[in-house]
Amino acid sequence: MPADNRKSMSVKYIVESECVVRAVDKPFNERQKVAVCNSAESAYQFIEKYLEDTKTLHVYFARSQICSKDEYEDNIENDKCIAVNIVLGQFEDIIYVRKGV
Repeated sequence: MPADNRKSMSVKYIVESECVVRAVDKPFNERQKVAVCNSAESAYQFIEKYLEDTKTLHVYFARSQICSKDEYEDNIENDKCIAVNIVLGQFEDIIYVRKGV
């Protein structure tokens, strides 16, 4: 198999958001793709920055929590929540990472 085909078939880490908008108290019907990363580590770093950006924008109303790096790979494998990003009174954003090609 040519090297370029192997490279294109490598595993990607897809960061997804399951969001509940509090103004209407309804979730979106499906997870929204937020980012596609080349490694689990870069996906984790993306989530850390995403949470920090929210906190910067909504200083007093943002709350977030991210799983520890020890739990991270297990959470990916078992489709568990990686992080929760909440802006009080506006939205709750539940972050997942899944493997894709």
